Amino acid sequence: MSAYQEWSLKALTQMYDRRYRLRKCALEFYFKDDTSWLFHFFEESTRNRVFDAILQCKPPHLLRSAGIRNPHQVIENTKLHWKWCRREISNFDYLMRLNILAGRTFNDLTQYPVLPWVLKEYNASQISLNDDKIYRDLTKPIGALNPERLQKFVERYEGMVEGTDGNDAKNPNNFMYGTHYSTIGIVLYYLIRMEPFTTCNKFMQGGKFDHPDRLFHSVAECFDGCLNSTGDVKELIPEFYYLPEFLLNRSKLDLGKRQSGD
Repeated sequence: MSAYQEWSLKALTQMYDRRYRLRKCALEFYFKDDTSWLFHFFEESTRNRVFDAILQCKPPHLLRSAGIRNPHQVIENTKLHWKWCRREISNFDYLMRLNILAGRTFNDLTQYPVLPWVLKEYNASQISLNDDKIYRDLTKPIGALNPERLQKFVERYEGMVEGTDGNDAKNPNNFMYGTHYSTIGIVLYYLIRMEPFTTCNKFMQGGKFDHPDRLFHSVAECFDGCLNSTGDVKELIPEFYYLPEFLLNRSKLDLGKRQSGD
């Protein structure tokens, strides 16, 4: 097997600046065969030289917006928002495009794409998509959907910043939720039943699965926690909208028995 791999610039369609381990030192390339690759260049200056060199080669299928490194300008130049408003692209395509422009990628678990909970009814045997009551309020973040829980967040925040400058970004107590809507742990939590995420999950837990009661077991139970727990404000991953297989234990993994007996 060859020790290196080649990619043709003729197949390159998209190119984006990326962070890797919180440093601006990576590029992500998308190709005509729908594959994408994330390259780490160690230094931002090296990353920038590679970016400029590829632009100078003028790959024939590279999007014209590739040279624009400001996401807001890309959205404006590509008229992405207007395409969505005119239903030229689907909700899913629009949100995935925004994820890409925001620096999120399937190639990095720490910056995995995020999609929102849309429905809020997961216990009924039947639902009507024409019923407004089954939909989550998308004008609010997940942490603000439950007024009672939100009040607890606010009270905790006010107590922590009391006597300090609440506008100081360096203040370690200047936060609302204390947890995040997307982390590597959340991604692996959802995808535990699929490789390579199964192996990654066990690696994070010291070579074994976490306690059964803490594993992803039920969508309804998960949403209930996201709605009521002060330690849970996670959103969803794209697989919820196109890959139902991730919910199945096709590999017959021994995930243990929960206290409920399941």
